[in-house]
Order: sequence, then structure tokens, then C-alpha cells
Amino acid sequence: SAEQLPVFTLYGHLSYVGAQAGQVVRTGEMIGSVGASGIARGPHLHFEVRVGDPFSFDATRNPELWLHPYPTQGVLVGRLTYADGTAARGIALRVIAGEVVRSTYSYTDETVHSDPQLGENFSMGDLPSGYYVVTVTLNGVERFSQSVYVQPDQMTWLDVVLPK
Repeated sequence: SAEQLPVFTLYGHLSYVGAQAGQVVRTGEMIGSVGASGIARGPHLHFEVRVGDPFSFDATRNPELWLHPYPTQGVLVGRLTYADGTAARGIALRVIAGEVVRSTYSYTDETVHSDPQLGENFSMGDLPSGYYVVTVTLNGVERFSQSVYVQPDQMTWLDVVLPK
């Protein structure tokens, strides 16, 4: 069995803080207002999830893995590797379904921490459920293309293996 560690969330650049550290909050409860405090180039929310140690950047995880999708949307999560099993870092992935076109990159280095149980190195949230064509292009050459069904209300996993 996996060790259970506490989960912490961090909210940055708030204009108003309505909750205290350690306070238990309920779903839908207002805990603050988006702002531009600290070092920010305009109002936005900096949101982090940290597992185990609230003070360690090494404890950060991709927040898309912790946010439950809307009922009609899903999250595409997976691992992008080369045929020899090494992680393919900083590689662009694109998903297309009609008018919906989204892009992301695989995690660029070890400073972006995969979930220890999943071992993912990319994710793409807020995708309307349905079929997508997932492509990876390197140096102008399409190296991967596959149709994937993104499940509503859950995470869909995809392994992408690129030739070296």
C-alpha cells in the first residue's frame, strides 16, 4: 500500500484572503479573491498542490491531476517517451476535435514533478468529452498520431512512444 501523505494547496497573488492556513474549508466556500499581489503582471491566480511538505517546491504536483473535471469534460493525462523508455521532455502535443484545438508540452525537466503513482509527464484539462486526434510533431515531421476518446467526468490515460 502506498504511504498516505497530507495534501496542501497554495493560492498566490490574492487581493483578499478569506481563509487561514490549516483551516478546513467546504466545497464552494469563498477563500479569497483573485488579485495581483506579490510579483505579478496583472490579476491571476497562482494555484499549487503540494503533497507531503507544504514548504517544499519538490513536493509540488500538477494541479490538473487534483481538480475534478466538469461533468461534460475530461482530463487527458499520459506519458510521452522514446522507444528506449527515456522521457521525451519539452515535446509539443496537440489534440484536435472539430473546432477544439489544444496544445501542451511534456514536462521539460525534473523540476516539474510527476505523481509517483502515475508517472505522467503531460496533462491537458478541461477538454470537452469526445474523440480527439492526438499528434506529436518533431522538427516539422509528424511522429505520432492516434485517435483517443476523452471520457467525461474523469481522467483518460495515453501512452505515447516516439521512435528515437
